Amino acid sequence: SSVSRDLAALGALRVNGRYRVDTVMSLGNTRLLSAMRLVRRVEPAGPYMTVVSTEPASAKAVALAIQEADWLEVKGIIAEDSTLFLALASPSDQKVLHHRISQLLDEIFD
Repeated sequence: SSVSRDLAALGALRVNGRYRVDTVMSLGNTRLLSAMRLVRRVEPAGPYMTVVSTEPASAKAVALAIQEADWLEVKGIIAEDSTLFLALASPSDQKVLHHRISQLLDEIFD
């Protein structure tokens, strides 16, 4: 419908049958925005895990920033040197996570 297209154009995300609009301010803080500058790639690894590649020796800093942001869709994080593994409870949680990260990266790199 026209309303669905309008909501999508505004950046609304449909999760569990409801529309949700997140702004960068609600997505995190200055530390999170700074940490996102270290992210190089974000990829799903199945429906319940996302792999985040960072600059060398930066994964733990990014993991801490995500933990402090208290994103409810992220159930656990394992951080290596330059790779994060984010555990999610559902495919819709993964959609929310990718939307959040995409918005943050767009804000930083635009």
